[in-house]
Amino acid sequence: MKFNLDYNAANFFVDLLAFSILILPLLWFCRKPVFRHLVFIFGGSYILFFIAPRLAIFYSLYWICIAALQRFVFFCEHRALIHRHDPSAATLSLLVFWLSVIFAFLPMLYWKIDEWALVTFYTLHTNDALFFINRTIWEIDLTRNIYGPIGLSFATFRALDLIIKTYIGVIGKLSFDRVLFYGFFPPVLVVGPIIEYEEIETKGKTAVVPEPDDILVGSFRISWGFFKVLFLTSLLQPSTMILEHYEGQDVLTLWLYLFAYTWYFYFNFSGFSDIAIGLSRIHGYKLKENFNNPFFARNVIEFWSGWHISLYRFARRNIFVPLGGYRRERHLFAVACTMVSIALWHSLSLSMLIYGLYHTIGVIVHRYFSEWRQKRGLNFETPIAQILCIFITYVFVGFGFPLITLPLGTAFSFYATLLGLH
Repeated sequence: MKFNLDYNAANFFVDLLAFSILILPLLWFCRKPVFRHLVFIFGGSYILFFIAPRLAIFYSLYWICIAALQRFVFFCEHRALIHRHDPSAATLSLLVFWLSVIFAFLPMLYWKIDEWALVTFYTLHTNDALFFINRTIWEIDLTRNIYGPIGLSFATFRALDLIIKTYIGVIGKLSFDRVLFYGFFPPVLVVGPIIEYEEIETKGKTAVVPEPDDILVGSFRISWGFFKVLFLTSLLQPSTMILEHYEGQDVLTLWLYLFAYTWYFYFNFSGFSDIAIGLSRIHGYKLKENFNNPFFARNVIEFWSGWHISLYRFARRNIFVPLGGYRRERHLFAVACTMVSIALWHSLSLSMLIYGLYHTIGVIVHRYFSEWRQKRGLNFETPIAQILCIFITYVFVGFGFPLITLPLGTAFSFYATLLGLH
């Protein structure tokens, strides 16, 4: 085995594109939901197996457990509703819900705290399991690189969303094939977006069948995504070096490269989202958008409404609202918890904690400035004012990008050079 915690997502999408084209005729003729679910479960599992068999084992166990917990949460909550005058039923339902949330969240938390510990644990144990299951597969697994649990952050939030919605009554009891279909839905396995079950839910006795328009729109979206990932990011690739070799550079060069890096980051991430959305579309599934011109936002709130929308939507629904974010006296606390949670989801580090607080300050400043502007009747709707707002927001957002990729000490050194203090 070779140690390589990073995985090239472009390779995954090339394999997935080939798989999608291969199974498309099958989906036209076999329209039973169970068959559709099994095809996608097999496809997602096989692609993970192709990367490393241990990944297929890991996620199979994870999603089987989530499927069992989803049914258990539904059963306990349904029982609590029937016996609503029995406090013990409600207590049991709440306990089962929180234990399910902890179980779904624990692998990701373990990974964020000690990446190598989790990778070592699951690599050794899944490889040992493969030895007893099939000697040939075990030998194949030994030839694969040691990868982290690819896509675990996305899988965790999808699992949490499923459990939470089951508890509050939005989603009913699901069969195992439906949960595994949701868990192994191939387009979103590696780099998201964080889809909701309702986006791919099969209603009725006939599965979704793609129309010619779906194939046309999906194909264009896939092409646009690959154009971003393979062409536009290659043009901007040199900008990534500035974060490592910034010493001795003049201030103007640093700023230009930093802005170029923000576009590199955007094209790379949004390109993969485009491919995932396009691949889903050619199979008839219309996923929600994950990016909406974030660098043309007029304020920080607009930025987050257009950047990694699936993550922002999850955090707003499951963190901001439950913490009372729409109540004035709780608003600032809810904003801080939401922004910090979004940041720490990416990486459990001091730099990402600072990044979350940085955007918290941005949201708070925008809120108070908006109130001050409205009281004085200032007009910011003119074209010049709008362009100025976009520019200020973009500079604010771009200034925070080094915190995403650099350790805190290195980030501070970079900022000192960027501001001409070195």
